[in-house]
Amino acid sequence: MNEDLSVIIQAVLEKSGITKELSEIQKIVDKNLIEIKPKLETASLKNNLKEVSNLIADSINKAYKNVGNVDFKVTGNDVFKILNQIEKQAETTAQKLNKIQLSFDTGSYQSKVDSLVARTNQWVDANGNARISTESLQTALNNLGTAYTNLNSSGGNTVANQQALIEAEKALDTEVKKVQSSITSMNSTMAKSSAIDALRQKYQEFYDKNTASHQKWGKSLLSAINELAPGAEVSKQRVQELNQQLINTSNAARQAGKLGLSFFDGIAEQAKKFTQWVSVTSVVMEGVQTLRKMKDAVYDVDTAMTNLYKVTDETDAKYNKFLNNACDNAQKLGRSVSSLVEQTANWAKLGYNIDQAEQLAQISSIYANVGEVDDATAVSDMVTAMKAFNIEASNAITIVDMLNTLGNKYATSAADLGSGLSRSASAMATAGTDIEKTLAMLTGGSEITQSAEEFGNMLKIGSMRVRGMKGELEALGEEVDKNMESISKIQTQVLNLTHGKVNIFNDNSEFKDYYDIMEDVAKIYSDLSSTEQASLSEILFGKQRGNQGAALIQAFQSGQIQKAYADIQDSAGSAYEEQARWMESLEAKAAQFEAAFQSLSNTVLDSGLLKGLVDLGTISVKSIDDIINGLGQLNSFFSGGFLGLNSNGISGTLGAISGLLMNKSGIGKRTVFQW
Repeated sequence: MNEDLSVIIQAVLEKSGITKELSEIQKIVDKNLIEIKPKLETASLKNNLKEVSNLIADSINKAYKNVGNVDFKVTGNDVFKILNQIEKQAETTAQKLNKIQLSFDTGSYQSKVDSLVARTNQWVDANGNARISTESLQTALNNLGTAYTNLNSSGGNTVANQQALIEAEKALDTEVKKVQSSITSMNSTMAKSSAIDALRQKYQEFYDKNTASHQKWGKSLLSAINELAPGAEVSKQRVQELNQQLINTSNAARQAGKLGLSFFDGIAEQAKKFTQWVSVTSVVMEGVQTLRKMKDAVYDVDTAMTNLYKVTDETDAKYNKFLNNACDNAQKLGRSVSSLVEQTANWAKLGYNIDQAEQLAQISSIYANVGEVDDATAVSDMVTAMKAFNIEASNAITIVDMLNTLGNKYATSAADLGSGLSRSASAMATAGTDIEKTLAMLTGGSEITQSAEEFGNMLKIGSMRVRGMKGELEALGEEVDKNMESISKIQTQVLNLTHGKVNIFNDNSEFKDYYDIMEDVAKIYSDLSSTEQASLSEILFGKQRGNQGAALIQAFQSGQIQKAYADIQDSAGSAYEEQARWMESLEAKAAQFEAAFQSLSNTVLDSGLLKGLVDLGTISVKSIDDIINGLGQLNSFFSGGFLGLNSNGISGTLGAISGLLMNKSGIGKRTVFQW
């Protein structure tokens, strides 16, 4: 500051024809500033600046009086203008430095960089490295950290270090914009690695399960699998083309009769799978008892399929293929067949076609497993989020990824967060807040309140209050006070109480994202008086939800919400990883056993056959139990000998069952079973 003043005064001297060393002027300036310093710290800044200016001007005029016969005079007002301008510049710089240091202290820069790095990992090469480089971004962040450390070290608060911190922040902002631009560009044309992997898995599964199609379509299937290899760079358009190609191949193979298994092969396959479970769990069952359980298992699956028939309209071939897939998928997912079919029916009721419903049922099953919720809750939580935030069925797994990641990393659970999301999703989407930010606020707030469900209700009510939704709040039985009279009144009160630092509208006079509003409130909340805090809380949250609102602000201030948001960006694939771990549990093994038993039961005692016998009046439902009671001679089939069953053994045993059923039911020698 003093050097700037000296330069200006030197210019005045030279104009007057007087040449003097700047060091002499500097001594005068320093002497007077030191003498006035105590007053600067205790009195009005403006008055003291004027006093300093007059002292400096008088000292200079005395020092250079009659020098060179030139009438030289510096006025106090001249010096005051210079000092005042320099003080204002210093204040602006100080505000900028404070903002940078606060953002650094709260981890905002780190969170932003982490979020961007996570987003770049959506496109990786064969080595698993992101295709978008973030090396310069990380370097800029490190440089900012170095500048921050230098400024805050002992004796480090110098003009040079202050300027270095400001420049480092500008450099980081430039790198952030570069990476954001690269992500936007990549996202517009290139398919994400997760989408490529998912499509490759679909191709591989089709190829493995439908060997009958290999002769005609095997080469094109393998070509697509190679094109979709891990780390492949594939455009969005090409992924869509390959997806349609798989659908077309599947349809053509179905029409050509190259899909599915024959009745005999189906029994052989299911028997093989079930015997593996028998050997693993060392279960030895008597034939009569087993067939009774088979009948019950068939009824369970048949009931679930009946519910599916009611809400879909497909061919018998389509239903048979679906049930075969459900038997396989149930064992892979650790769910019963009836559970998977029932979930498919529930999804179909919501308007999804059977293929979409089948895919969604597998995802909701994963959520039920890793989130420890029942089937109905899994479907309900997911559909609420999908409808509110316009999430397509193909991306539904991302919901489970986020819930699972947050449930594992924070003092809450996936089930609780799912419940809280169900209560807030619609209102938050209306308030312009996406699912990621909603879950981040739910996580941070519920860690403090210990109730994601109640906190979800608070987010719903809070977002509605900010948007002035008086009628909707009254319909919910919520308090509606004078603060809710109009949106303009809410805006005015918020602006006044925050001294103009928080606005619920953006520059386009549109409502801000609720997340952004609350983040702005948290930044200045501690600077408000207790009266202002209480009034602002009542406007934003109402009297009844003030404590929960305070928890939201606290979670923003601690950086916990921002941290949760960053973790969400890196959640892709976590649901499948957790599912894989869950499959090693005893609960999963038991569920797989049940699925294998239901699959075998449904093949051996086909529900269509049982219902056909009942419809014909040949036997009654009670007679089925009578028939099973007469099958004691088949004990060897379901005991140790069952474990080593081969194709001939299966055929012979099925023939024995066929003969017993026909004789017991009085059908005689008519052909009923086509083994």
